[in-house]
Amino acid sequence: MKNRKDRFTEHLADPKVFEYNKWQRVYSQLIKWKINLEFCYITDASKVYWSDLQNKKGFNKEASKSLLKSEIDFCKPDLIILLGGQPLKLLFDLEYKM
Repeated sequence: MKNRKDRFTEHLADPKVFEYNKWQRVYSQLIKWKINLEFCYITDASKVYWSDLQNKKGFNKEASKSLLKSEIDFCKPDLIILLGGQPLKLLFDLEYKM
């Protein structure tokens, strides 16, 4: 029996399509899947940096969560694509493990 990753990636034109520096390839794959991007919200959830970057590293998770929810409420997308586990954890406090 195939694992989840194999079942997902077998449908990709190129299994390496979701590397972060490959947005054009991601875009091409979404178009091949006939996903209407006008009503689609794609995020990695890294939204708000700390104002004091010298003392705090990374993103302000609470401010990022608030902004992310506000953006989703404003856009009212038909489809939300979460890039990686960070937005899943941030929005729904869920973890994806393979």
